[in-house]
Amino acid sequence: MATDGAISGPAKSTPALLKQMGHIVPWTLMASISNGMVSPLGPFLALNYFSQQYTDLAPSDIHCELDSSVGYCQQALIDGSKLVTALAFIAPLCQFLTLPLVGVLSDGFGRKRTILLTYCCSNLALLFADLVIFFNCSFWLSVAVTPFLNEQVITIVLNAAIGDILDKPSRATGIGIITALDTIAYVIGLLIGLHLGMRTSYIVASGFCLVSIAYLVRFFPETLPEEKRSFVVDRKSLVPWAPLPLLWRTSVLWRLTIATALAAFIDSGTGRVMPFYYQRRMPWSARDGYSFESSWDFSLIFWFTVLFNKIVAASGELGALAVGRVATILYVIPAVMATHPWQAFVNAGMFAGPMSFALPAVAGMKSRLVGESEQGRMQAALSTVFVVCNSLGQIVFGGLFQSMGDPSAPEAEGSMASLGQTIVISNAIFALCILFVIFGLSKMVTPGGCIESASITAETAAEDSSYGSTEAGHHRASW
Repeated sequence: MATDGAISGPAKSTPALLKQMGHIVPWTLMASISNGMVSPLGPFLALNYFSQQYTDLAPSDIHCELDSSVGYCQQALIDGSKLVTALAFIAPLCQFLTLPLVGVLSDGFGRKRTILLTYCCSNLALLFADLVIFFNCSFWLSVAVTPFLNEQVITIVLNAAIGDILDKPSRATGIGIITALDTIAYVIGLLIGLHLGMRTSYIVASGFCLVSIAYLVRFFPETLPEEKRSFVVDRKSLVPWAPLPLLWRTSVLWRLTIATALAAFIDSGTGRVMPFYYQRRMPWSARDGYSFESSWDFSLIFWFTVLFNKIVAASGELGALAVGRVATILYVIPAVMATHPWQAFVNAGMFAGPMSFALPAVAGMKSRLVGESEQGRMQAALSTVFVVCNSLGQIVFGGLFQSMGDPSAPEAEGSMASLGQTIVISNAIFALCILFVIFGLSKMVTPGGCIESASITAETAAEDSSYGSTEAGHHRASW
């Protein structure tokens, strides 16, 4: 378990952290391999389903994953975009209910039980996708699970478990290491899926899922001792918004929350529209999707395993957060100008890694601002803000694509150019806003880039009485 110590201090080496995290590491690898095999196929599964209304071909003969430039696949792109936009409306409402509840359960019943429950429930979507592919069952069964339970729900419990195990200076680095390992396994899944085809990929992924469940039951550690669990069965503790006051307990927390909200909105909006943008701008197949994901993930692996720890050591988590925002601007400009898939691959390989610094940086900082018995609720509250802003970004940018990316609209090419300009300008504005917030936070940090423990202690003591915390005197100085 993590020991009490100073807010600031050197993080442990990567081998030491890997050893300390133990069985969490291999379980993360197995679960991510399964996810990597099928994630790039999800949009094409939707395209195949929606294409049925635009062609007389049998469902088994529709393969938009092989060539999405076919007429009926291009028509189905708009339907797929509408589905993503609809899910963006629904997901915040669903996860506003599930995320805080999962956080409360994690703090009350332990990390292992909660991860087992959420992992099994979230993979119902994989089971229903198998039924769609092999028996042409309703596609909507798979869609219905995703807004409530997905990787985001599992991540909040996993981050809390890492916070239990590691000492405070090592938490951001530990989350970064897990992110890198998760990405390595995801790439392995991508490479396996790239050579198997859609049907075989879903079969093998389902097998990996079953192995992951067995490993979770047998080997995954319970990181939160029973004496540190806190669960009060009352109406207040179970309402979805109960953990949210943790996010504005101090000025440091609410500033970090603002940075998280802004980054989640613009990143999800850009990520929402770019796959459709590429499919409209150039021939883009499932193989291109796999290659793009591979380039993106190799970048994550390199930056997180080689550079992230060094950046945090030199400039703190805030420095890593600032590097990520600059990288976002450098990414979107060539992204909207790309006309061939290989250009998108190279661009992603260069900038995807630092663009993902926000999650481990903010998660590491925020985990030090609350006590051990509140780690699950803090991660859940942070994820709630992330999911809501993520969905709002998808809604806004999804609307932009539907209005500017319709291939049947007059002057469609000119509209796509305008969409690209909108993506660049909006990213620049949001990056400036986030950098402004980071500048304000930089006045509250030590020369090493860590949040000042004195300011945390003073603010927490002043605000604890209004919050009603039972952990007064044990607050820790993490998106």
